[in-house]
Amino acid sequence: MRDSRPAPMIAVALALLLLAAAIQAAARFERLPGWLDPVILAYAIGLVLGNLGYGLDAKTPVGEGLLTLAVLLGIPLLLLPADFLGWLRLAPRTAASTGIVFLTVSLTTVLSGLFFAPQIGEQGWIVAGMLTGTYTGSAPNLVAVGKALGVDPETQTRVIATDFVIAGAFCFLLLSPAVNLLLRWLRPFEPAEPAEATPRPEEVLSERIPAWDWAAAAALGLAVAALAGGLALLLPKNFQELGAIFGVTALGIGASLSRRVRKLRSSVLLGDYWILVFCLAFGSLADLSKLWGGLTWIFAWTLAVLVISVSLHWLLCRPLGIDRDTAVITTAAAIFGPALIPAVAANLENRELVLSGVTAALAGLALGSYLGVGVSYALRALTG
Repeated sequence: MRDSRPAPMIAVALALLLLAAAIQAAARFERLPGWLDPVILAYAIGLVLGNLGYGLDAKTPVGEGLLTLAVLLGIPLLLLPADFLGWLRLAPRTAASTGIVFLTVSLTTVLSGLFFAPQIGEQGWIVAGMLTGTYTGSAPNLVAVGKALGVDPETQTRVIATDFVIAGAFCFLLLSPAVNLLLRWLRPFEPAEPAEATPRPEEVLSERIPAWDWAAAAALGLAVAALAGGLALLLPKNFQELGAIFGVTALGIGASLSRRVRKLRSSVLLGDYWILVFCLAFGSLADLSKLWGGLTWIFAWTLAVLVISVSLHWLLCRPLGIDRDTAVITTAAAIFGPALIPAVAANLENRELVLSGVTAALAGLALGSYLGVGVSYALRALTG
């Protein structure tokens, strides 16, 4: 039997998470390749620690509390900087293209899931939601959907591993000259949106953030998590985790409507940190001896969802008059989140779309968990 020692695990996790946070910041400065996702690194660190005997015990109050707190704090903190209403007004083409991403990923996952989910087994319907979440709102939604629906650690680690390989290969396509081939299908970009003075993400990270900013963001995140968690306790027990995640998402969006809240510089860094806390802790629960079962079907399903949904998205962009740059930047936003947007925009030689791309990524983060859970329950209803 594995000797689980929560106290050493927490001490080691905190030390390694400081390194993971530094890697995240470095990636935003483009010192590391965009595909070298800190989420993957956090899972890998947790997986190694867990299988060395330093794993977290999710059945204890400390273990369960840490996993729940990390998600409830991470999601709203990542949403606080987003100006959703302003984005809809200033970037209609980007909003339309993002909507097509949501539609194509959801439909592709449900239809392909009719075949793949039964092959995976009882966790198949949950995998559907995780794939929908991560390809409409990046890795944090994969985490949120899996947590909400009760995925087992081995299945989540398999999905993370396959996504790393497949999405990593796709990342090279987005950062290569091959994207220029899309100009044969989609029209070139024509500036239609006013110039925006909001700093780019890498510029924000280069600033010195005052202590009051960190304190305000942390306090707001705690308040949102506490309110959503308290309200979720009013729901039936089976729906409390799902209700809490939906609650922090809705409250995070509501708080972001305040201009003062959106000006908090530290919220996105704190949100990243707590998502990494969850990934490292959850990764420590996975048993490597159980990892490989079912991996082939998950790999095939993940590849099908990514290739088919992206192809449909780009095909639909042409009749709707959406240009090449907008199609590519919204694809990158949905799959990789805000961190990769500056690099993709640079490859397109179009820095104008950086802010719209980042906001599209935050819109995906806000809605991806809802879409993921909806797809999971739809597929479960269809497959019985």
